[in-house]
Amino acid sequence: MVHKGESRANPATTSDAVTRQRSTERRSRINSATVLAGAIMACVGGVQSAAAGQKDAAPAPPAASAPGRGAPYGWNITNAGDPRYENYGPRELTNQRLLNEPVGEAAADRIARGLGLDKSKTFTEEQLVKFVTGKGHQPLPGPLDKDCPELVDKSVRILTNTIGNPLVYEDTDANGKPVFIATVLASYGLMVNEAGLLQSPANTAAPTREVNRCLIPVVGYLDRWARLNGAEAAIDMLRSSAYESEFPYGNQSQQEAPPAQLVINQKP
Repeated sequence: MVHKGESRANPATTSDAVTRQRSTERRSRINSATVLAGAIMACVGGVQSAAAGQKDAAPAPPAASAPGRGAPYGWNITNAGDPRYENYGPRELTNQRLLNEPVGEAAADRIARGLGLDKSKTFTEEQLVKFVTGKGHQPLPGPLDKDCPELVDKSVRILTNTIGNPLVYEDTDANGKPVFIATVLASYGLMVNEAGLLQSPANTAAPTREVNRCLIPVVGYLDRWARLNGAEAAIDMLRSSAYESEFPYGNQSQQEAPPAQLVINQKP
């Protein structure tokens, strides 16, 4: 458990309006490829996944967890995901100075290409801002659409959380005044929720798990919004990327790991 205020970044003391404005500005600078990659990673939960863009048929998920394949990453078969893409997953930390550091745009672009993402087909900045703020042409509301723009927005921020993109939430000090807490956990499969609890992004109460209902192909909010707002190419790209082959592994991983949804690495 991590209590509020326990973070690597100093608590912010700006007003709510200023904090929200800074948060919006930061999100608008995130490359749109990261948004769609974040959508993929949110849907596969705690799986260490990626894609190399191969067109051959995706393997079926295993019947049950099994020891690792002998690759150096230490995840069992279910949580390692599609073996074609395993090498894109996080490596063991070899230099403490790299802890919580952003990977950099060049490396992010390389990983995005490996995931099957093409910058020229992603949301434009205008489309991104409209989507996460619940604007643009809205599809007819469905029973699973509640809070979808907010859930996608939160998921992307959780999954791109580094020193350069801290998670910020509000608390109050001893005098009842608002205090803004910045938390950095980077890409280690963990997050701190708004109640100050340490969680896996695959936890059933996490935005990154709840967002699954917004990503259902064709009938989900993301697909329907994209069709109404000129972003069909981005959705077509998402559906031909790592999403299709990794989703079965992610779904099974989530079924195997309740209630904490944490994955044990097998390396010594």
